Amino acid sequence: METPSHTPGPWHIKDANPWLIYAADGYAVADVRTSHGMHPATKLDAQLIVKAVNCHDDLMEALLDLIDDKSSMPGEPRWAAYAKARAAIAKATVQPTLSKS
Repeated sequence: METPSHTPGPWHIKDANPWLIYAADGYAVADVRTSHGMHPATKLDAQLIVKAVNCHDDLMEALLDLIDDKSSMPGEPRWAAYAKARAAIAKATVQPTLSKS
C-alpha cells in the first residue's frame, strides 16, 4: 500500500485569485476564503500557507543537520549546519511573490 503524501510543491498564489493556492502543476489545492468570503487577512493567510509549505523541507533538513551533525567535536561550532539553518530561515522570512498567470 502506498503511503499518502501531500501535493508536491512549490505552491504559489496568482494575482487574479489571491485566495486560491496552486500546486506546481497549476491545479488549485486550497481556497482560504472564509464562509463570509474575503476578509482583510485572506491574502496574507494564503501567503503564509504557501511560505510554510515551500520552506518546510528546507527547515526540517537544516534542523536535522544541526542535531545530527557529528563532524564537530563536542562544544565546537557546527558552521556548515548553521549556514544551512540560516539559509532556510532566510527563505522562510521572505515574502512570497504573486504570479501574474
